[in-house]
Amino acid sequence: MCGISKVFKINRSAMEAANNGNYNLAIERLNEALNLIRCESKKAHRAKLYMNLALVHNMFGEIEEARSSYQLAIKNLNPFNKGQAILIGRIRDRIDNIAA
Repeated sequence: MCGISKVFKINRSAMEAANNGNYNLAIERLNEALNLIRCESKKAHRAKLYMNLALVHNMFGEIEEARSSYQLAIKNLNPFNKGQAILIGRIRDRIDNIAA
């Protein structure tokens, strides 16, 4: 069982922590959510968590960590799924536009 509703609650609390400037708690919560979502069928959900992790890293100036998290998001998406392929393109644009 993936416990997806619990994962979404943890994700929300992580993003609230990031928006309040509590970087360490945000990273901790996102990693907790990623550890809970192990089901193969939930790869798109893992991609969202990695995208949020990248966003938090970028918010706090950790550029390489942000890029790495975006790459992990891409690895969890299916390039043959039209919607996910579009998202992959957007993530690649974000990677390219992250300030170095």
